Amino acid sequence: AAGVAAYMQPPSATPSHMGLVPSDSFEASQPSLEMQVDPAPEAMTGMACLPLSVRAGRLQAGSTLIKVAQGKYARHKQDAKVVHLSPDCRTLTWEGTKKSVELAQVLRVSIGLETRTLQKLYQGNALVADMPSYHWFSLHTATRSYDFGIKDCGDENEMVVLWVLTLQEIVATLPPPSANISRTLTGLSLAQQQWQRFETAGKEWPCVECTFLNPPSASGGQCASCGTARPLVTLCPCITPLLPMLRALATTISVKAFERGPDAHLLWFLLQALELQPPPPLKWRMGIRRDDPSQMLLGVCSADGADFTVDHPHLRSLRYQAAGLRAQINSSAGAQVPPLPQLFISPDDQTDVSPQGTPQEDEQRRMLQDLGLPERDVAEALAAEASLVSP
Repeated sequence: AAGVAAYMQPPSATPSHMGLVPSDSFEASQPSLEMQVDPAPEAMTGMACLPLSVRAGRLQAGSTLIKVAQGKYARHKQDAKVVHLSPDCRTLTWEGTKKSVELAQVLRVSIGLETRTLQKLYQGNALVADMPSYHWFSLHTATRSYDFGIKDCGDENEMVVLWVLTLQEIVATLPPPSANISRTLTGLSLAQQQWQRFETAGKEWPCVECTFLNPPSASGGQCASCGTARPLVTLCPCITPLLPMLRALATTISVKAFERGPDAHLLWFLLQALELQPPPPLKWRMGIRRDDPSQMLLGVCSADGADFTVDHPHLRSLRYQAAGLRAQINSSAGAQVPPLPQLFISPDDQTDVSPQGTPQEDEQRRMLQDLGLPERDVAEALAAEASLVSP
């Protein structure tokens, strides 16, 4: 299939389209980050700090997700299914063990309406119209996508982060279906990039102080709950559970992402650093400054929790990369997010793909608008599709 052929390319040495360079390429002569910081108690650690085994255990226990069915003969387009991660962390199963997907076949994990299946699902479907687009995630394989929604399960945002972050980390450990295939396992930061591309005053936004989700109609540019001013760049609401870790990482690598300045446009970069994980066998660990216990930092430690530090070459490398991205923003005098890489879409539904600007695309825009979706969601869906289809 054309979609698969376009994706069959040797993996690049580094994700250069996102401004990253390997940690070992960073010169040791850069300024030290060392300060008096103690590791925080386990109770204060964030989602990404939890051991993979703990997060995987939650997926193995199972969660009730909205599973979207493909095919014209499917009796129900979407239905609640209990989805489990297998004991060996290699398979997702539902309907007992009747249905499954091998995680080694996954090429990409995405958040939002980034598959044709999900876009079609929203065609006049009142059962899902009240679900935010960022409460859907998809597993892309070479032959199809597997689409899951999260609804009525407590903290939906935490569930999105748990499933996406954990599945990406597991997939990264599995051999790809072909040595010539490059995976894209940065679904959280790509979702934030899309959110930043369509930053407008007319969409909801989570407060970075109290995490209250403000509606688009929130007056005065202030949080309706605590009065905090709306940030210059807002956070995609499903990312809210990672906010403490993002703040801690921002402090460690001197990125003022939560102030009104050019660094506000680097929220996607902080997310990408979190989900790519530090080099093995290190893991993330929250820390507290001795001279200011109210200030949290993000450091790294060994797998057993020992040897905590905020002065590892990996962290200095991140600070160096952030400085380069900041220079790009300053030189262009405007918001900057990296161009989307060529992303994979399963080939099943590519027969009706048409170039941008054709009558078919205009019809799709009208269709999405007729569903009553906000213009933000319409724009995001069309942009996601454009980025998914190979030229």
